[in-house]
Amino acid sequence: MPKKPRPFTTPRALSAAIDAYFDSRTPSDRPTVTGLAMALGLNRRQLIDYAADGDYADIIAMARTRVEAFNENRLYDGNVTGTIFNLRNNFGWEDKRIAEARTGTVTVVTGVPDAEGEAGE
Repeated sequence: MPKKPRPFTTPRALSAAIDAYFDSRTPSDRPTVTGLAMALGLNRRQLIDYAADGDYADIIAMARTRVEAFNENRLYDGNVTGTIFNLRNNFGWEDKRIAEARTGTVTVVTGVPDAEGEAGE
């Protein structure tokens, strides 16, 4: 089956449509990658295909960064579980675990009296 022609034939047209998507947001209408794709008349796969095209890659990367920035700001709200899930799964965020090994000297003391005053082994 032949591929459907792309709706945006120039980077400028795509950029203008992306700006219109973000400009149309209300405070309760949160931007999402899927919402962006739908507003552009695309599905997520088609949006990813545009991102792989050198002429459009920077435009899509910046749009994704705008969605990511919104999600990052949501981390300061009360319930952030869904936001964390989104950042991990859609934007490559991960928890950083730092294991710190400390070395030192251990001294074993023998012959210390127990509660009855007798020296232990």
